[in-house]
Amino acid sequence: MEHIDVTKIMEAFSSHINSNRDLSFLFGAGISIDYVPDIQVITSNIENEIIASNIEKDKAAWEFLKTEANDNTKSFTIEFVFSCLSNKLIAVGKEKLLGLNHSELSDFLERLVLLFNNEICKNIKPDSKGSYNEIIKLSPHLKFAEWLTHRNSTIGCEIFTPNYDYLLELALEFQKIRYYDGFNGGFVPYFDSSSIEDRNYRMPDVKLWKVHGSLGWSAQEGEIIKSREEKNKIMILPSSLKYDETKKLPYSILLDRFASAIRANEGTLIVCGYSFNDNHINDIIINSLKANRKAQVFAFVYDKLPLDEGEKCNLDEIKCNYKYTVVKDSHYEKICKLSNQITILGFRTIIHKGEIYQIKMSNCPDSPDDSLPYFTYDLVEDPETKKEVCNGFGELKICDFKEMASFLKKMAGEFNEQQ
Repeated sequence: MEHIDVTKIMEAFSSHINSNRDLSFLFGAGISIDYVPDIQVITSNIENEIIASNIEKDKAAWEFLKTEANDNTKSFTIEFVFSCLSNKLIAVGKEKLLGLNHSELSDFLERLVLLFNNEICKNIKPDSKGSYNEIIKLSPHLKFAEWLTHRNSTIGCEIFTPNYDYLLELALEFQKIRYYDGFNGGFVPYFDSSSIEDRNYRMPDVKLWKVHGSLGWSAQEGEIIKSREEKNKIMILPSSLKYDETKKLPYSILLDRFASAIRANEGTLIVCGYSFNDNHINDIIINSLKANRKAQVFAFVYDKLPLDEGEKCNLDEIKCNYKYTVVKDSHYEKICKLSNQITILGFRTIIHKGEIYQIKMSNCPDSPDDSLPYFTYDLVEDPETKKEVCNGFGELKICDFKEMASFLKKMAGEFNEQQ
């Protein structure tokens, strides 16, 4: 694999961040991984809850679904469960499936949705006084919000996320940042679709768009409101029907706004915590870039996984205890082949203008204190001096959202000092 020094690419990234260009962010589940369990853990926890519930029909239906996944060589996750149940609700008619009639299937799905909701927010609980401050103070979301307060730009930014949790909202409010999320009104905030469609509608500088819905959204008499009730949650469940759901209100309007943001002027989209596994979001990015050849996408991917027993690192010239997924023939490469305007950066590899490279810096620092704020160099033993020396390889550490948020905050401070 050819090598690349990412210094110029990072300089371009920094220039986009600090400019007066239209700036948007797409944040995926990875930014909340320390608070919201991954899908496998959520599935296991829900299974434990079902077993403990002693509802025999639920337990039997769950086992049927596990068998169905195994028979179809599918990974058994809550996403598979939601897909199956949604399809069976359409097909069941007056018969029974999984030993349940239509009403029982619907009730089972509703109980699973409630368990899913609880899993998302189980680690995001207020203290005895109802405050979330202690959680937010330690979060990378707060550092990102702090960067927003110091960002030197006359143009606001738009934040898009399929995440259901409210960590971003809590961080913005902790920093007293005014933001708009499509809801108007105070006592019972209601979703105002016309305000989102109108790019001239006067809003605060920061916009937060929950493109798959959010905890706290509810349906009431045909309207979408913000509510703390557990019923009628308005969100797109992780399932194979996700694409169909996004064609419905309010999601279609929110995703149209996403497309509009990419198409705006010389817009820049920064991606973090998102693994490009939602085809409907990928399609919007690709099609919007085709409509705006001046737009750029910088996607930072947390792509390192622990090695399984007997495995070796899948990159040349380095020794490490991980395997990496931003590699040749990956779905990341396929995405970048569709548009040269997308640069995907992994910890040790990068796909730039459709070509994949392994990161190797041209210059090594004289001491660790001189290291770049976004890069951690590997140290190897010099065979002659027996001392640890830099060999140019290393990790682009800002692929981790915690490091990205810290980097942005530091960069904003340095930029403002130079003005």
